[in-house]
Amino acid sequence: MSAHKWMGRKVMIIYLDQQQHVSQRVIRIRKVKNGILYAYDETIRKPRTFREERVLAMEQVKPYAS
Repeated sequence: MSAHKWMGRKVMIIYLDQQQHVSQRVIRIRKVKNGILYAYDETIRKPRTFREERVLAMEQVKPYAS
């Protein structure tokens, strides 16, 4: 799964961590380098890194019309 096409966009990911815990996160991808996603995690409101190989699913978060 290539995260490059989602650069700068807000996406929802399903992520499997090292302890095999699955979580759902909303992130904004800032950079992808050597299989690492550098992103702002909207869920915890902090910058984080994610291993691209551990991302199980990814889709763009669409803005809601008011």
